[in-house]
Amino acid sequence: MQAEMELRKGHANNCLSAMCQMIGQEAFQYKKILQLAYDKIHQTWAQTSIQAVHQGVVLQAQIYTCTWKAMLSLGFESDTTTVLYQELTPYDI
Repeated sequence: MQAEMELRKGHANNCLSAMCQMIGQEAFQYKKILQLAYDKIHQTWAQTSIQAVHQGVVLQAQIYTCTWKAMLSLGFESDTTTVLYQELTPYDI
């Protein structure tokens, strides 16, 4: 049970890290690609690229939520763990 919990924590950390990177990529694309697009074709291309990154964020959030629920079912209750791994809401994304 302890090994399973450690695996879940690692998986949750990976998901959170990937979401942070993707959110940074999404912000970069807004700033450097979409705002500098000079015609409709480049704007559409930039928006499609941003949507693809956002779908990755949503996917990682779904994976994190499943991992978080599995951690709850394993029964983790330590204070540090509940502070580090909180439930994601749609507002968070």
